Amino acid sequence: MAYFKSAEELYEIFGRLLNRVSLDSKLGRSIAAIGMIFQYRYSDPEAWVTINARDKPEQGYLSHVLGPTDLKPDVTMEMDADFAHEFYLGKGNVMIAMARGRIKSRGKMTKLLKLLPVIKPIFPIYRAVLEEMGRKDLIV
Repeated sequence: MAYFKSAEELYEIFGRLLNRVSLDSKLGRSIAAIGMIFQYRYSDPEAWVTINARDKPEQGYLSHVLGPTDLKPDVTMEMDADFAHEFYLGKGNVMIAMARGRIKSRGKMTKLLKLLPVIKPIFPIYRAVLEEMGRKDLIV
């Protein structure tokens, strides 16, 4: 069973998460220090989320685009949206998922590997976003 009923639902939740991350002085700054554009292409539902950690926005430390964009990513990762949800809850292992083919990636993998330990503080933020949105049903 898919966690997200539609791309719009995924965009609403992930958009709120990324807004919070962008404004977080420690986490936002740490991601921005990597200086890359990351694109996540999800399936079930089909959705794209692009995080621009290269160009400083007017507010916060990074910006994002929900949906297709002309931004050229340094790293692209393709996965089902359920894995992304599980990962943000702290339950998905990216390295194992890549080894098993559940995640397909292209681009500068060395920088992507630098991102993984940096984003661990996102897990409690994601839970808080789900709770604030009244989506405790998604906390598994």
